[in-house]
Amino acid sequence: MTFNTIKLVRKFIFIFLFLCSSACVSTKPTPDVCNSFKSGKYVQYMYNNSGLGHWTKMTLHIDIRDSFQIVTREYPIRDTQISRLKWPSPCKFNSLWINPKTDLDSASVKIYPKGTNYSIKKVTSKYILVKSRGQVDTIWKTN
Repeated sequence: MTFNTIKLVRKFIFIFLFLCSSACVSTKPTPDVCNSFKSGKYVQYMYNNSGLGHWTKMTLHIDIRDSFQIVTREYPIRDTQISRLKWPSPCKFNSLWINPKTDLDSASVKIYPKGTNYSIKKVTSKYILVKSRGQVDTIWKTN
């Protein structure tokens, strides 16, 4: 091999390694972007495709006011849940129900006495991706 060939091979290896390492860069939202989620009105759609139960789609209207969250469910039963939010970091929060109304709600509070931890994975102008208990959900902005 000639010196120029070796030099060219090294350039290609460098470019290849650079492209591979830049493809692995994290795309986590910045704290400023996550802070924009701390207040506002949102909607979340939940689907029951299991064939069990009497509902197939449930709409949750979510009103977040920094340290409180009010969730209104319209179907299958009209209900309102109030949760206290704690933000250990700009992109992570904990939601703890403060008004369980049904036996199922109370059972959930007993199973998760410290609430549910969420992490914000992506924020766009139209939606937020939130991860909780290994599942990623989409919460749509309405305002």
